Amino acid sequence: MLRWTGYRVVFECADGWRAPAFTGSMLRGAFGSALKRTVCAMRLRECDGCPLEHACTYTVVFETRPDPTKGVMTRYDRAPHPFVLVTPIERLREGGGFAAGVRLFGDAVQAAPFVLRAFELAAERGFGSGRVPHRLTAALTEGKEDDRPAWKPGSSFGRPTLLEDPSPLPDTIRLVFRTPLRMKREGRLVTPESLDGPTLVMNAIRRIGLLATFFGRGTDGVDFPRMKAEAERTQLVDAQLSWRDLVRRSSRQNAELGIGGIVGSATLHLSGSAELSRLLAWIPIVHVGKATTMGLGQVEVVP
Repeated sequence: MLRWTGYRVVFECADGWRAPAFTGSMLRGAFGSALKRTVCAMRLRECDGCPLEHACTYTVVFETRPDPTKGVMTRYDRAPHPFVLVTPIERLREGGGFAAGVRLFGDAVQAAPFVLRAFELAAERGFGSGRVPHRLTAALTEGKEDDRPAWKPGSSFGRPTLLEDPSPLPDTIRLVFRTPLRMKREGRLVTPESLDGPTLVMNAIRRIGLLATFFGRGTDGVDFPRMKAEAERTQLVDAQLSWRDLVRRSSRQNAELGIGGIVGSATLHLSGSAELSRLLAWIPIVHVGKATTMGLGQVEVVP
């Protein structure tokens, strides 16, 4: 359904540095700015109306447009991004640097060298409001047991390593929401009290289906009406959930914005569908809900 690759990027900082409480927004902003500087051939002009708007690596990865030939999201000017960040939610220690993860999906896998170079440039320009310089020391392929880096600054970029598709889930799983899960239902934010199995499962199916449609091998063979019916039979039980407030700083809007969501754990009973088990196995990889490009919606699945 989807090709994918993932890296753990390691940063060092020589000077003492006080990280923000939530690093995802900071990393996403620094990465996006650096990616445009890395690949833009049009002197950093506005992307809307640019002659290369639909062919540029930056717009494919970071300001993703829906492909009108796919026949979905035709009324939207933006599509789901083909990447997520895997970021620490705890405040980082002062000095010594930190690590974060980035995953690329589908056609965006080929952009991996540009993405890693952008993280290197972002580190050099500095993180946080004080623009504290860092150094990217290595990029490690996600899931590899050895510590040999996939790339080190100063060396040539190799071909991205494709990672394996996830195995189907068992019929009963424990979900651990590592970073806030933020989603809406009928225009309203879903709360720990209102989250249920069908809402969670349909949100995940929609996200996985859109990623496969725009960037992967499509969704041929997936009976979505049947998936919806089976999602309605799922149950979320033994929920130990709470709400975690998070705030990010938007330089574009010059304001602080709330991006809190649901954290904790719950048990999900599926409907016995093999197709549903196969699709939902992608949840820990692609995340679920809103702001996944900042690291939100990170879910661990425990059998």
